[in-house]
Amino acid sequence: MEWLSIIPIIVVLVLLFRQQNMLVAGFVGGLLALIIAAIFGESLPMVTEEVDGKTVDVTLNLERAYDQFLSTIPEMLSFTSPIVNSAAAAMVAGVGGYAATLELARRALRGRVEYLAAFIVLLQALAAYAAGLGAGNTVITAPLIAAAVGATPGVIAGMAIATAGAFTTSPSSAESALTSQLAGLEDVTPYVDTMRPIFILAVISGMVIAWIDVKRRGGVFVRSEEETGVEINEASRTYELDPQTSARHLWKLSIPALFLLGAVILASPINSLLTNAGLAPIVSPLFYISITIGLVALLAGQSLNDAAQAFVDGAGFILLRLLAVGVFLAFINMIGDIGAFEFLGSTVLAAAPGSLVVTAAALLGFLIAIPAGAYSVAVMGLVGPALASAGFGPLQLGFVMVAIGLGTQISYVQLNVAALSYGFDVSIPRIVRTNAPFVIPAAVVILALSWLFAGG
Repeated sequence: MEWLSIIPIIVVLVLLFRQQNMLVAGFVGGLLALIIAAIFGESLPMVTEEVDGKTVDVTLNLERAYDQFLSTIPEMLSFTSPIVNSAAAAMVAGVGGYAATLELARRALRGRVEYLAAFIVLLQALAAYAAGLGAGNTVITAPLIAAAVGATPGVIAGMAIATAGAFTTSPSSAESALTSQLAGLEDVTPYVDTMRPIFILAVISGMVIAWIDVKRRGGVFVRSEEETGVEINEASRTYELDPQTSARHLWKLSIPALFLLGAVILASPINSLLTNAGLAPIVSPLFYISITIGLVALLAGQSLNDAAQAFVDGAGFILLRLLAVGVFLAFINMIGDIGAFEFLGSTVLAAAPGSLVVTAAALLGFLIAIPAGAYSVAVMGLVGPALASAGFGPLQLGFVMVAIGLGTQISYVQLNVAALSYGFDVSIPRIVRTNAPFVIPAAVVILALSWLFAGG
């Protein structure tokens, strides 16, 4: 009767694919999990967790469901870096910083932005690789390109694919740390070196996808929804700058945006240099966002009070999305409490032929990440121990980790998806629908590579 544990997952996915609100889908799945646990509890897979250093069995009931609800939402709202970065990005956009930056780019590129789209994907990937996470950078880079080309599918998907390839292979990420630990490595460097070709492949793929899509649409700056048929960022709609606007004025408005973008991308390398020199790593969000607020007040004609208030107001959009993601994830965790993911893992690995075990594990990770991808490292925590005990090395585990990362980019509960939603000013379901036609083929490529280079 262990197969009953996966019924709530199937129901959630069906409801999501039928474009039901993700909270409705999550509630139905969580309720089904409670009912199944109450009726068939003794027949479900065993789930354990660590509590005060001890391993205890998990039993899903109303009390456990309530605890999941109370604990998961604060966990999502504890991601302070994306929250403060998105607030700063909204503040900068509100004074026309991104629009001015793009007007300068328009003049330099003579109106064509396919190269800018590819470059933004590269910046996003490098920032995610340096920081070990993507969402905090996405909320800065996405509005910049959204103001130019709107919610262009290829740009959104290109950023998602490059981001997934970056944080799953980064020397700074929790994903790399866990994968290296599971592989029995004492340091992440061997894993990072092994997976660097996959990182480069993901970045190049994302850049090409963005370049081709923008080029196909004409490669020109968006001026109206009627001209393109796609939504555009509000900042570009509000701050249409006249071609005769002086370069000096454009640079004044652009400096806060360029400083914020540079600080987000370069914070990790600069801090590493400072640490190696025996100095304190000072380039934190508190440091560069304080300077950004000051630059907005100094250069954009706002008072310091107005700039600070705009920063606070700018956090509203991402906070609402994180709240929704936290509630949905609480329901997904309830499904996890009845052993759904453990059952999927053991079933897939047992059924796969020897030469396809790695590919099957990567496919499993990809599929699990779709409903449960808020924490890609948590998904790896579900399937990774069994893979490590089966003798998987850094390369094999790396393919699984990258597949998980790609799966998160079509997950309704993933923070980078929420950040893309914020940056391109469209709904989370639309981001998922936009990414899917690009992410799924990318996952197929990873599965094929896992068979060619890590199978058998």
